[in-house]
Amino acid sequence: TVNFGGDFTGGVKVQSTLNVTGNVNVGSAAGASGSLELRTGGSSPISNRLLYGTDGTGWKFAIGKNQGGTVTDQLVVQDNGNVGIGTASPGTKLEVKDSNGGYVQLKPDDGGIEIASGNDGFSFVDFKGNGNLGGDYDGRLSFSGGRFETSTELKVNGNLLTTGTLQMSSTNSAFNAIPSSGSCNLYCT
Repeated sequence: TVNFGGDFTGGVKVQSTLNVTGNVNVGSAAGASGSLELRTGGSSPISNRLLYGTDGTGWKFAIGKNQGGTVTDQLVVQDNGNVGIGTASPGTKLEVKDSNGGYVQLKPDDGGIEIASGNDGFSFVDFKGNGNLGGDYDGRLSFSGGRFETSTELKVNGNLLTTGTLQMSSTNSAFNAIPSSGSCNLYCT
C-alpha cells in the first residue's frame, strides 16, 4: 500500500512489504559520488551488493548509530579499501581504535589469539592452543617499558643475536648452549 496523503506528507509511505524487482538507488544515479545502491541479480558466489558511489577522492561508506540525534560512525570503509572500527579515518587496511585501549580476538571454536593495547603503554599478544581466551592463556608476549617479555619458554630456531647484554633474572637460571658437537652450559645461582 502506498499512501500519498493523510498522516504523511512529502513522500511515499509504505505500510506493508515493499518488493522491488531490480536495483535500488538512493541519491544520484548509480555510481555517482554520494549515491547508495542496492544491486541484486548477480551471479554465484556474489548475488547481491551494497555499493556507494565515489570518484576516488576520499569518499567513505559508514555504518553507525543515531542516538537521540547524535550520529556516531562505528565502521567506516574508505574508497581506498581501508576499514576502520572506532575511527573515521583508517590509515591501514584494518584499523581498530578504542580510547580506553582495545582488544582484537581471532577465535576459532577452540583456542585463538588476542591482541591488546592499553593507554598505559602495555601491549600484549596472548596465544591459546585449547580452550577460551581471556586471563587463561598458554603463552603471552608483552611489551612494556621499552622491553618485550614472554610468559613461557622462548625457543629460537636459528641464530639469536644480541647487541646488548643477555640477562637472566630468576634464581637458579640456566643458559644451555648446544653447539654442533658436545654441549656448553652456563648456570647462574
